[in-house]
Amino acid sequence: MAATWLVSKSLENITEMELHFPVTGHSFLPADRVFGFIETAVRKEQEILNPLHYNSIIGKYGKVCRIGRD
Repeated sequence: MAATWLVSKSLENITEMELHFPVTGHSFLPADRVFGFIETAVRKEQEILNPLHYNSIIGKYGKVCRIGRD
């Protein structure tokens, strides 16, 4: 898709494009830390029988919006 755009739609002065793909473990964004905290908290639970328990775990680290309710 990028090559097609480069050939047919790009400006005349654009002749080259460089793509960067994310590498696991190389991101230091705040959202990645939150996902890590959630993953650690979920792993510490012996069992989760109710989906609302996930909401309570995630709610400790961020805002939980439920579709159709919030």
